Amino acid sequence: MRKRWKIIITSCIIVSLCALAVSLHYYFQLPPPNNNNNHITNNNGFYDALINRIYPNPLWNGSVSDIILESDDIIHFCSTNSSKYGDVIVNDNLIYGILNFHNDSFYGLPRFEGGIAGDFYQVRIALDSEKTPIIYVYAYSGYGFQLGEILKITNNSWENHPFFDYLPLNISTLARSALLNWFFSETGDIVIAFIYQPPNIDDGTIPYVNTPVIYNASSKQATFMHEIFPEITGHDVQAPGDFKIMNSTIALLWERRIDNVQSYTYLAICWPVEGWRLYILGGGYPPRFPIAIIPRNEGFDVFHYESGRVNNISRLFVTTFLNSTYSVTKEITTFPGQWFFIEESIFELDEESYLFIYSRFPSLLDSHTDLFLGKYNGTVFQEVRLTATPNFSEVYAHGEKGEEYFHYVWNRYYGNEPWQVFYNRISFSELDQLFDSGSFSHSPDFLHCSAKDHSDTLFSFLLNLQIILVKREYNSIIV
Repeated sequence: MRKRWKIIITSCIIVSLCALAVSLHYYFQLPPPNNNNNHITNNNGFYDALINRIYPNPLWNGSVSDIILESDDIIHFCSTNSSKYGDVIVNDNLIYGILNFHNDSFYGLPRFEGGIAGDFYQVRIALDSEKTPIIYVYAYSGYGFQLGEILKITNNSWENHPFFDYLPLNISTLARSALLNWFFSETGDIVIAFIYQPPNIDDGTIPYVNTPVIYNASSKQATFMHEIFPEITGHDVQAPGDFKIMNSTIALLWERRIDNVQSYTYLAICWPVEGWRLYILGGGYPPRFPIAIIPRNEGFDVFHYESGRVNNISRLFVTTFLNSTYSVTKEITTFPGQWFFIEESIFELDEESYLFIYSRFPSLLDSHTDLFLGKYNGTVFQEVRLTATPNFSEVYAHGEKGEEYFHYVWNRYYGNEPWQVFYNRISFSELDQLFDSGSFSHSPDFLHCSAKDHSDTLFSFLLNLQIILVKREYNSIIV
C-alpha cells in the first residue's frame, strides 16, 4: 500500500513538473496576441495598451518611417499611412506619433483629415533646440511634381516650418528632393543638406543640374556643391548619404550613380585651413554606396559598402580621415550574399566600437530578407539575427541610440498587402549578452568562417534568446 502511494505521489510530481515546463515554454516563446481591439482611444487621441505597439506587433501600416528620441522612454516617430483600396496599395497620409513608456500610451496625429494619394519616398524626424518635432517629407504629389517639405508639430497640429517659407525657387519645396541629413544647434540654428533637383517651374534662376546643397536657415546662405566642384556637374547624385558639422569641419556624403551596376561614394570636406576637398571612394564596379559619417576624437570615420546586388559578394568598409591629405581604408567584413543599409544605421558605442543595423538575405538560397545586428570592435565583426520571417521581407532598418537602450524601427512587406512598421528597443546590457552568448563572426576572409557549420543551431538559440528579451521587455512595461 505504501509503495502504491509512493508511485502515485511520484507520478503526480512528474506530471506537475511537465505541466510547469510546458507553461514556461509557452510563456517565454509565444508573443502576446495582436489584438487591435485592445487599442482603446480616449478623447485626446491616446491609445491604451502600449504593449500592442511593440514588436512582434506592428506599430503602424506604412512604407516609410523614422524615429527620434526625447529620452529612452519618450520616442517621437513619423510614418506614412498605407491603405489598400481593392488590389491597390497607396500611401494616403502621414502620421506623427509619440510612444510614452512613462504612462503606457501612444498618441497618433494624422496630417490630413482624409486620405490624400501620393508617392512618399522619404520621411525624417528630428527635435530642435526646444524639443519641437521637425519633419522632412520627400514625396511626389498626385499632380506629378516633387515636394521636399519641412514641417513642424505645434500644439498638436501640423504646420509648415516658418524658417523654410518664402525661399527662392532654387532652394524651395519644389527644388528639394532627398534629405542627406540636418543639424540643429543649441542656439536654434538649423542647417540642412539635401539633393537638389530642378523644379518643373523656371523663373530664370534655377540651375539645371542635380547637386548636393547645404542650406543654413539662420544666415539664409545656400552652398551648391557643383559650384565648388565643377567636375560633378552632370552627375546623377543620389541619397542616402550623410552630413555632419564637427567643430569647424563640414563633411558631406552622397552617391554618384553611373547606371544600374556602377556607382561611387563621394565625400566633400571643408577643412578649417585647406577649404573644400573632394574624395571618391570605390572603383565604380561593384557599386559602392555611402552609409554614414561618424566623428572621432581626431578626424572621423566614413562607412561605405558593396551590397552584393551585382556579384553576390558583400563588403563593408570604413575610411578614417585624420587630415586633408591622410586617410586609410579598411575592409571590415566580407561574405557571400546581399545586404542593405539606409540612413541612421551605424552608431558609435564607444571608441572604435560600432553597432550596425541592416537587412540581408539569411542565405544564398533565401528569397526574403531578415533583420540583423552587427558589432565591430576595430578587429572583429560580429552578427546576430533578430528576425526569422520566411514569409515576409524585413527592410529599411534604422535606429537611434539612447542612454540605456538601442531603439530601432523597420518595415515588413508581403505580396500585395500594406507594408507594416515595427518598433523595438533592447537595453545595452541585454545587447552585450546577445552578442557574448551566441553571436558568430565572419572575418574579411569569409571562406574561413569558423561558425559556419553551427549556424542552424546558433540561429535557433539566438531566436529563442531574442524572444525572451522581448518578453522581458513586455514585463517591464506592464510593471
